Amino acid sequence: MPTTVPQPSRSPTLKNARRATLVGEATEGAANPGREFAAADGLVVFVPTASPLNPISHANWEGSGVTPNVATPAAKALDVALELAHKAAAHMPSR
Repeated sequence: MPTTVPQPSRSPTLKNARRATLVGEATEGAANPGREFAAADGLVVFVPTASPLNPISHANWEGSGVTPNVATPAAKALDVALELAHKAAAHMPSR
């Protein structure tokens, strides 16, 4: 069943574990968190401080992004996700 995931860093894991269907556009590929460090002459440098790895694929999505299961323009993603959810719910056994 389609799931809305507020934390983009969890999306690759949920997708690869087949616990979520990602709907929309590919992410930008900014996986590595970091922070700014002061440098000489008033310059500031951004340095990655971590590099997350997907526990299933053992890959990092820095630069490549996360591709959705169902590609659709962002403006239509919610409607497409709702349609998929309704279809999935219609095929679930009743209790």
